[in-house]
Amino acid sequence: AGQWFHWAVVYNGNNGTNADRLKIYINGSQQTLNFYATTIPSITQNMGTDPFRIGSVLDACAGCPGDRDWNGLIDEVAVYNTALSASTIADHYATYVSSGTYESQTIDLIQKSNFNTLNFTSTINAYPATSSLVSYWKMDGNFNDSYGGNNGTAVGGAVATGVANWGSNSGSFNGTDGYASVADNPSLTLGTNFTIELWANFSDVSGEKIFMGHDEGGGYVNKWIFWKRGA
Repeated sequence: AGQWFHWAVVYNGNNGTNADRLKIYINGSQQTLNFYATTIPSITQNMGTDPFRIGSVLDACAGCPGDRDWNGLIDEVAVYNTALSASTIADHYATYVSSGTYESQTIDLIQKSNFNTLNFTSTINAYPATSSLVSYWKMDGNFNDSYGGNNGTAVGGAVATGVANWGSNSGSFNGTDGYASVADNPSLTLGTNFTIELWANFSDVSGEKIFMGHDEGGGYVNKWIFWKRGA
């Protein structure tokens, strides 16, 4: 808790085995995953008209408790329509980019007395823009999509004024009823290949916490959920 981590999930339905179809990275390092016996589908399906959510889903599963909603901060959420490589994920984690104010001083070498101060702000994206980037929510004061136009709306205890990891702010979620709702759009039907990456800061590391998801509610089908299970 209280520390930022970079998370990425990469899905490639063209590959044959579960381990090759689904990969998860934390701070640029691929994680070892345990899979159920069922083979992961080769393609994700259209979730109808239900909204895409950051910090929650419509219904995690039949009878799931509400405390799975995200409790903490989320920043720099990006969705791609391709499976990014391990080296690209590592580069996105390792590259230090942020915005800030810098001060420089110019000295009159003859008089050695006249100082001029220049303040400027430089904003750099956490991830480079590519043709495969679908949406990019910076969380800088709002839940707007700075790249694809899939703007989000704050619901319940969600605000985009949390302490930033990059940029000026992050999304802050209260763990009970707060999430960002993004209207359904064909671009968010992720299909055979996709990548989701984000920065997350846990207020509570216990249990199961949802980063984001898209579903039709109820049961265990017609949904995908990106979440953390266990401490």
